[in-house]
Amino acid sequence: MKRWILSLISLSALSVQAQTAGFLPAQSKGFQSPSGARETCWSPRKWVGGFADASIFSADDLKKESQLCGYDFYANVALCPKLNSTNPGTLICKIPEGKTRAEIMQGHCTEDSKLRKVEAKFKQSITCSYTPSGIATYHVSRILGGVGRIPVTVLRTMDPREHQRIAERALDLIPAGEMIGRSWNKILEAHQERPSTLFTRDGMLYGFLTDNVKNEFIYTEVSGVGGYDTRYQRFVQQAPYLRVTSPQSLEQLAGSNQLSVVVPMMVQMKDVSDMVLLDTLMSQDDRIGNIHYKFRWYWLENGVLKTEKSEAQKVTRQNQSRQNYNVGIVQAVVPESELAAAKGKQAFLVKEMVLKDNDCGVNVNMRSNNMRSVDGIENVRHMSYETYSRFMRFAQAVKSNEAQAQEYFTKDLLYTNADFKGSRISFMGNLQRAYDVLKTKCDSGQLRFDLDVQKRLRQDRSATPCEITSARGPASEASIRRLWRSTGRNPRKLLSSNVSHYWAWMKENATDHVDKQTLVEGVVIGDPHLKNILDGETESGRRQLMVADVDDGGRAPLILDFVRMMTIFKVADLDFKYRPMFEAYVEGLQGKAHEIPEDVQEALATTKTEMKEARLKYIEKNTTNGKFNHERLESKPVSKMTAAQKSELQAVLAQSAGIFQSKGWKAVDYALRVNDSGSSMGLERYWVLVEVNGKLDQVIEFKKMTKPAVEFYQDQLDAAGRIDEIRMVYGEKMSSDFQVVSAAGQDFWMRPRRANAVDLDKSPFDLWAFQKEWGLYLCNWMGQKQRRLENGRELLKLIQKNEAMKDELEALSRAYIAEVETY
Repeated sequence: MKRWILSLISLSALSVQAQTAGFLPAQSKGFQSPSGARETCWSPRKWVGGFADASIFSADDLKKESQLCGYDFYANVALCPKLNSTNPGTLICKIPEGKTRAEIMQGHCTEDSKLRKVEAKFKQSITCSYTPSGIATYHVSRILGGVGRIPVTVLRTMDPREHQRIAERALDLIPAGEMIGRSWNKILEAHQERPSTLFTRDGMLYGFLTDNVKNEFIYTEVSGVGGYDTRYQRFVQQAPYLRVTSPQSLEQLAGSNQLSVVVPMMVQMKDVSDMVLLDTLMSQDDRIGNIHYKFRWYWLENGVLKTEKSEAQKVTRQNQSRQNYNVGIVQAVVPESELAAAKGKQAFLVKEMVLKDNDCGVNVNMRSNNMRSVDGIENVRHMSYETYSRFMRFAQAVKSNEAQAQEYFTKDLLYTNADFKGSRISFMGNLQRAYDVLKTKCDSGQLRFDLDVQKRLRQDRSATPCEITSARGPASEASIRRLWRSTGRNPRKLLSSNVSHYWAWMKENATDHVDKQTLVEGVVIGDPHLKNILDGETESGRRQLMVADVDDGGRAPLILDFVRMMTIFKVADLDFKYRPMFEAYVEGLQGKAHEIPEDVQEALATTKTEMKEARLKYIEKNTTNGKFNHERLESKPVSKMTAAQKSELQAVLAQSAGIFQSKGWKAVDYALRVNDSGSSMGLERYWVLVEVNGKLDQVIEFKKMTKPAVEFYQDQLDAAGRIDEIRMVYGEKMSSDFQVVSAAGQDFWMRPRRANAVDLDKSPFDLWAFQKEWGLYLCNWMGQKQRRLENGRELLKLIQKNEAMKDELEALSRAYIAEVETY
């Protein structure tokens, strides 16, 4: 059987390939055994093709991979044989302070030793265990969004002489006749036969090294209790799986619509359906009975799902008198300090599934795919849309690039060609079956996408189409250039009209100038500039700074929103220096607020009465005989609108009728305006002239919203979800006069005209002087707002560690300016 075991030479080659093939490069580290053999630990390439970014492997994953590959088997850890269960393995143990490696290995390798602290497990392809299953399950789980919380896993070689000593030590410690002893004997036999499933071409033993999960509980509720041979038949009769296969709604299954009951059930059902999909793909045959969980707190903060580990304990006979948490499917003994903190955050205690044993799969010569034998995926009726969409994109990417996928699975994840393709339960066979089943069930309306907790807590109503288009791969230079819209020669107008181009360009080019770690995600404005952050009225009638145009915002790297702001200011005023802007922004992240410019302070002090007077003057200036002056406004009356525009206006008015009624507004005239510059260039804006108590009082605009600019960087929430988040961060007390209205299949941003007191109608000289002061303040203001986000505070730490950050951001901004100057 042909085997691909990577050498350091091929690892280097793969690192080069990764730049163009949709992979993150492999990483490796070498060690030397006492007898001089060269051992290697490596993390294979990471598949990111078919996804908008590479964040499917978290920073914690990469840190743990580095930690696993930092274990020197003969220096900083002790090695003990695995003495329980059926599959042999080498336990990588921490050396306690005051003890030596030799002392642990000689006197503390038994299971009852309190000094045996297992950090990782090193296992090979023997009995049920199979190295490709161990490493591939970790990688596929991350491709699917982290399903199953599979422990981080890497590949490693070991001097066979040293490993043989571990096997001999195992047989010294294991009582005669135990199954694990027979497995260790098979290891010793393999040392004599040297099969390619355990040994590299140069004679080194190889296997997978996986992190050891600690403080977990057996998830009996999912697995059930009973005999080994009927464990899968038992699993499909347990309540968690039956809920996943039920046609009933989530609320019906929970018997409640209270979030404290519904959320834990959502987590459990998502975990079960995720597990069924993963095990179907991996032909995992030893899952049931090997399912665990940990307690964790979930809550929503600034529109983002936050989680935190819990020290809660499962209820047992010994501690049941101390049980103090019993909500829905979760019963536990919880520290009182956690309960108090959870109450303040409105947090929910959930059971997060952990699938820690993943080595009994993949091998088509030995596996039968037990999950498929019980029609596990065929009966699923509830699923996470995040999991579904990731799987469909992955499946499409694999099927459309099968040769590349086969090379990846065989060379990087060590599959045989038969494991990958050829039989009903090969990877391709499993993938095609899961794809066909899920797509068919979705198309027929038999699949409910109701298991995404964050969407539920945010009341996110974004669409969940069955047809998933392949995620954007690297955009070509030509496709980015085609986004550019020419609007004349004014540099500021050019940039403000090309927000989508900016975010598309940054997606492909930002990491040429800044480290990827710096691109921490958060809620961004999308198009921050001088006229987009102004004073606005709150519900109480007070004025505060807020974002005027929210339709290009969403989620993207926080630092790139600041680079956008710097770039706009730079092209508007070539004398604007990068360093003062950067320093003002960083001070904002640090919580150091700059003094608000005097002109803006005066604007914020404007009373409600003064604002109404200014608004009425604006109405008087732009109306004639109680109707819009279309010539002055360069607008169209209803009579000159197209049939489609009239229909759209009628739909908008019908949808917003309740808002108008609640505010005492009466519509008396209408107008259509279409801007010839700006990010909404070419989109309809419907104006409504409003009376209150028989007198003209307001001009309300319904601005058509389209695909937000930040969606050219990555996928976004629906309009309502995005704007709720933006308002929460950049204007949480914004008046209800500002709302998203959905009508005629479109979203519209409803807002009053002439709602700002900041005077931007200045002479060129005065505007130039004001912009210098105002621009620096806005850099600081953005930093202050981003500081409210957890990732904003994380960004500050990254900036403080990198003395060259200012220069990197300046280089990025200048590179973008240089790019667009060529258009």
